[in-house]
Amino acid sequence: MDLRDYFAAKAMQILIPNGQSIDATRYAESAYAMADAMLKARGLPLYTTPQPKREWVGLTKEEFDLLVPYCDNEFDLNDYKEFARAIEAKLKEKNGG
Repeated sequence: MDLRDYFAAKAMQILIPNGQSIDATRYAESAYAMADAMLKARGLPLYTTPQPKREWVGLTKEEFDLLVPYCDNEFDLNDYKEFARAIEAKLKEKNGG
C-alpha cells in the first residue's frame, strides 16, 4: 500500500455514513480524489511508486477503415487514409512510441 492508498482509506472512513448502504464505486472515487488532493497539497507526485509502462497500440486495419465513412465527401479515399495516418502518427508521438 502506498501513501495514496493510505490517504484514500482514511478518507473513506469519514465518507461512508454509519449503517447505510452505499454506492461503493462513488465513495471509492471520492476517497481517491481526496487522497490526490492531499498529495498535491504536500507537493508530492500522485504516484510515488513506478507505474507500469503500457505498450501503445496503433489502429487496426478495421479501425482504420472505420474512419473513412465519418469524413465528408469533399476528399477522395486517399485523403482520408492520409488523415488517419496523420492521426495515428500523432498518437504514437504522444504515447512515446
